[in-house]
Parts: sequence; structure tokens; C-alpha cells
Amino acid sequence: MIRKAEPEEAERVAAILAAAMTDDPVVTWLLHGRDARQRRLQIMFEAVVRRALRDPDHEVHIDGDGNGAALWYGIHRWAVPTKDEVRLLPAMLRAGFVSARALRVNAMMKKSHPREEHYYLEVLGTLPQHQGRGIGSALLGAVLERCDADGVPAYLENSNPRNESFYARHRFEAMPSLTLPEGCPPLTPLWRRPG
Repeated sequence: MIRKAEPEEAERVAAILAAAMTDDPVVTWLLHGRDARQRRLQIMFEAVVRRALRDPDHEVHIDGDGNGAALWYGIHRWAVPTKDEVRLLPAMLRAGFVSARALRVNAMMKKSHPREEHYYLEVLGTLPQHQGRGIGSALLGAVLERCDADGVPAYLENSNPRNESFYARHRFEAMPSLTLPEGCPPLTPLWRRPG
């Protein structure tokens, strides 16, 4: 069963997302392959999740067993306001996500982000030992059903080629690739029309 996460679950949600993203190709590149990636991601995701849980236009979902989580940004609310970026900065610095690489990738993502209204899936993750059991599909379905009912598209950037077929099964289609800094692994924008 998928449900909205409660504020007191921010640490648990961050732990799920950190474990799921530890070996992500783009994360590895952004952190220069540094050790303690999972701990660094935990710091970063905890700040991001806490911010999202305070915003009524964002949704943080968790599966009933605590093995998967997703962070969705609401229609017209995908861009992080400058004041919130400033509040997130200390956690990003501690986690090692403030670098020339990270700033360039972030700028490219913002520049290429669709302007049409949509739900934005910032991150989806399942604990590695529970992947392939339908948790990710259930987490997607929680919002994609609403997208279909309301006629609203969905968008995400896929940072791991292993996930291409998963998102294709959910009717996400690749958009033109982002122009990324030299050496950065592919980051593929995916768009899903409602239907």
C-alpha cells in the first residue's frame, strides 16, 4: 500500500532514497566517486524531503513496508525558490553536492525543464534488496492515475540507463537529451502524456 509520508518519516524516506541511489551513475560522477556516497546522499535527501513535506503542493510517498519512496513536485511548482535553495545549501555543502559539476548539471536541468504544466518526479527509489517486486510501479501509480484522470503530463530525468525499460512500461517517452558537462553520464528527460 502506498501512502503519503509523515514529517516524522523524513529520515526513513531519505535512507531509502540514499540506499537506492548510492550507485547511480550521475551521483557517482557528481561526487567524484567519493567514499561514503550513501551517507552523503542521506544528508542531502533528508534536507530535500523535509522541505517537500512542508510544501502542500509536493508529495512524498512511501510504501507500507518502508522499502520504497518517491518525491513528486506539484503542477507549476517544480522550480525550487531561491530562498529554499539558500536553506538547503548547508546540507548540500555537507553532502558534497555543491561543486562546479553539480551547479552545471543543475543549470542544464533547469534550462531544459518543460514549461507546460506537469507533475515532476524528482526522485524514486526502492531499497536494492527489494527492487523488482513492483514497489516502484506502485509508487509511480499513486500519481500517474491522477495524471490520467486530470489530463496532466508527468516528467522526470532518468539518471540510470538500467531504468529505461521500467519507465517505458509506464508510458514515459524520451525527450531530446540534455547537453551535459564533459564526462557526465547520460541524464535522459522523460515525458509521459496522460491517457
